[in-house]
Amino acid sequence: MDQKYFQGSLDKKHYFEGWYFKFVTPDELRILVWIPSISLTDEKKGYLQVLDSKYLATDTIEYPLSKIRFPNKAFIKIGENWFSDDTVCIDVKTARHRYCGVLKLYAPTLLHTSKYAPTIMGPFSYFKNMQCNHGIISLKSSVSGSLLIDGKKLDMNGGTCYMEKDYGTSFPKQYLWLESHHPKKHDDCTIFCSYAHISLPIFSFYGLICVLRIKDRQEIFASWNGAKAHLKQENNTNIIQLHKRTMKLTMKWKQHKHHQLNAPNKGKMSNTIKESSMDTFQVTLKKEDKILFTDTFTCGTSEISNLLQS
Repeated sequence: MDQKYFQGSLDKKHYFEGWYFKFVTPDELRILVWIPSISLTDEKKGYLQVLDSKYLATDTIEYPLSKIRFPNKAFIKIGENWFSDDTVCIDVKTARHRYCGVLKLYAPTLLHTSKYAPTIMGPFSYFKNMQCNHGIISLKSSVSGSLLIDGKKLDMNGGTCYMEKDYGTSFPKQYLWLESHHPKKHDDCTIFCSYAHISLPIFSFYGLICVLRIKDRQEIFASWNGAKAHLKQENNTNIIQLHKRTMKLTMKWKQHKHHQLNAPNKGKMSNTIKESSMDTFQVTLKKEDKILFTDTFTCGTSEISNLLQS
């Protein structure tokens, strides 16, 4: 089954599945994140988390199983909210705000795949019962439409959207994640990176998946193609350096605005994590000592959970 659709079964226990939609407004001054998910434990329910960079508080709405559907051509319908790769319909009142509207998504930029690496997880995508499976649905999609937020119209025509998903039992106990698709100097580039503690039945290790996309070129740094990572912090700046043969990719940034989100533990949304929005990443790609690419990415989001080294 295509990874972007529901992978689970409602009969499962200690299981979660969630989709992540990150919208950036046309003026690049605001980020809206929608995270619909389902949690299957002794109690089966759905969640819709709303992160709005205009506000520090994050809203979470819970839904009974009877309000969750997996219609044809959609990832999930939760309450009156519909999520697919080409349409997002929002109709929700949170504790603080009211959101409604229809956003159309088009011209998606897909991850390059192969039989060896059918997803960003490479050959690990063939492993069964992974603690957490990660998938990139679209590195960047164009957006049309508008939203009403507390009765005020927000024009999203010319905006952008990034889409991914996770499914399994729990988030890793230690991980880093970051994403941006708004370079300052170059046209049409994206950066995504995740570095996490991977727990397998026999052994564990720190796994890396990263893609720097420069127009049609996708430079992938991953554990499955021999890449290594080192993360540190200097003067409140986070630095992650990736090495693959003669290639070196460096990302530097400070986290900007922290938003608290729910995260799964054995299927239950009982953990909390912090996601930073409106981050700025300085990204440099080198081959030996030659700079192949350098740019500043804005409208970034990042999470660092129990992984930082001083």
